[in-house]
Amino acid sequence: MHLYHIVTRGQRAALAVVAVVVVSGCATLGALSLPPEALQQKYGTKEDAYLCISMAPEEVEKRYGASVDARLRNQGITITVRYRDQGQGDVVVLLHGVCSSLETWDGWVQRMRDSYRIVRLDIPGFGLTGPAPDRSYYKKEVAVDLLHVFVDHLGIDEFSIVGSSLGGYIAWNYALKHPERIRNMILIDPVGYNQDMPFLISLASNPLITPLTRRMMPRFLLDIAVRQVYGDKSKVTPSIRQRYFDLAMRKGNKSSYVDVFVEMRTQNKIPGLSNGISEIKVPVMIMWGTKDEWIPYRYIENWKKDLPSARIISYEGVGHIPMEEIPERTAQDAMDFLRSPTHPYTPPYRLGVRTGVPDDTIFGALLGVAGLHMRHQEGSLVLYMATVRRHQLGTFASVVARTLRKASTTPGSNCVPALTLSSLTAASLLKASL
Repeated sequence: MHLYHIVTRGQRAALAVVAVVVVSGCATLGALSLPPEALQQKYGTKEDAYLCISMAPEEVEKRYGASVDARLRNQGITITVRYRDQGQGDVVVLLHGVCSSLETWDGWVQRMRDSYRIVRLDIPGFGLTGPAPDRSYYKKEVAVDLLHVFVDHLGIDEFSIVGSSLGGYIAWNYALKHPERIRNMILIDPVGYNQDMPFLISLASNPLITPLTRRMMPRFLLDIAVRQVYGDKSKVTPSIRQRYFDLAMRKGNKSSYVDVFVEMRTQNKIPGLSNGISEIKVPVMIMWGTKDEWIPYRYIENWKKDLPSARIISYEGVGHIPMEEIPERTAQDAMDFLRSPTHPYTPPYRLGVRTGVPDDTIFGALLGVAGLHMRHQEGSLVLYMATVRRHQLGTFASVVARTLRKASTTPGSNCVPALTLSSLTAASLLKASL
């Protein structure tokens, strides 16, 4: 009887949708399929760029081996990602959330680009990047590996990472897999624990509804979703609602949205969704709006428990996307965090400059710095062995020397450098620098 009622309600809903289509037209029901070129003209800027990643399976295998998901090794990678690379300074990579795009970071970029090199992208499945080649790209493991390939293609070695909502989920999983690449991490209302799904995601991923939602997403539902992610509803302007609607109507995006929603529903059923959070070793700051209707503020307690070293900032009356709702304050908080001294626990930090050339052309294993310990509240500072090109050795040795001097003169530290040298050339240069 219960199943009968569910099916009956689904059939009635479908008939109601058909009736509304007849009287309302395609735009209201979100049955549009807007060409990417039109949206590029409307939302693109001269700073837009598109990275075409095309790697055959054997190339993926040769470059990354078993470090990437088997699906990428077996299928190769073919995707074009829209991104913007703006500003100068230390690199900060920004990852937006579900149903969003790189435009959500406009307020941050305006305030931070003079001090940082900001790289932001439309995550596959959203924005002007559009649908991924297949649904496997929306799985956590593949999304993390694709981000790794993306930053590699841009020649980015070390960076700070910021992730909002779903982007936060990708960010902290990336930091778990590649801690040596991450300087700092900021998570904004991040996905991390099993929870009740937001209404739009729950509805659109319902097996009874997905055949419809792959073809139409009524504008009023998208408008409701946008209002839900803002704490102050008065800030939801017509232009903001239009942008979210337009990008959802990009050709192929409705179906990719559903694919992502279905994957999120699947992941949310897994008891171990939060596995690894307590093992995060990079410096973390967590931002959260107290009026978040998509990932309620109460989930911040889970993060406090599992990641007690994280810096927490709450925003009273703000919703799910603080960086878009209050960009001035959140951007300043982000810069304060990125500029702050290293946290009490300092993860392994690698000295040197990524060369972007194959390992066999690098004059490698020149200098291993082991046993450089700084007494902190917990943990220690460890300088790992670095590899540098032959002509960079002098600069590298100078950097090591300055680091040792600074460490040994830090008030309250107990620094006893112990050097393990694997090259006489490196030893002589280091001695001369000291």
